[in-house]
Amino acid sequence: MLRLIDFQKISRQDARRTVVLYVEEQAEKQQEKSRQKLGRTEH
Repeated sequence: MLRLIDFQKISRQDARRTVVLYVEEQAEKQQEKSRQKLGRTEH
């Protein structure tokens, strides 16, 4: 799983926002993969 990122180390707001967007994107991809797996096992 993704490691928790220490947000205090990221001082600039832009960098923090970029990290959040990246993490959310990875989470979405992970959900899609698990959905596809569930779909395959049902049939």
